[in-house]
Amino acid sequence: DKMKHDKMISDNNSSNSERSLRVPKLNSTTLKTMRNSPSYMMGSSTMMTSKLWNLTRVTVREKTDNKNKVDKDILENELSNLCKISHPHILLLMGVCPANDDQSLQLVFEHVHLGSLYEWMHQQGKVPTLKHCADIIIQITDALIFLHNLHFLHCAITSHAVQLVSTSFAKLGQ
Repeated sequence: DKMKHDKMISDNNSSNSERSLRVPKLNSTTLKTMRNSPSYMMGSSTMMTSKLWNLTRVTVREKTDNKNKVDKDILENELSNLCKISHPHILLLMGVCPANDDQSLQLVFEHVHLGSLYEWMHQQGKVPTLKHCADIIIQITDALIFLHNLHFLHCAITSHAVQLVSTSFAKLGQ
């Protein structure tokens, strides 16, 4: 269902005023583009790009020029949800660059070394071993069980949502 793509839904009725931002607000000038680090799509309307922040590698998610109304608030919704949760197998939000006249909202995550599972397998042509597949399944299942116990429903479990932060560690993104 296109309406649910790239979204996580909660049945907790909390308003934006209850949301407490646990991550620093950044100025986009503090993010430096890394050379030789290709970007990749995450879903149909956002791009993941490797950058440096305070000499630390991070991955920044921002909207593309996709004009799809369904995806309009995708990053705002993700920010709202990620401020409520923390788990070792959910991609860590490290900072946020608020939208302004020059740019749209940017979410700053821990560095995703290998890209999404989709990028790794279908764009780079890598084939995971059976053990690697089992590790990914167990790690993503742990994240989903955690979300389910908090009454969150992740509506887009695809290879785009599985982020490979290292060769042995997968994390769930939105």
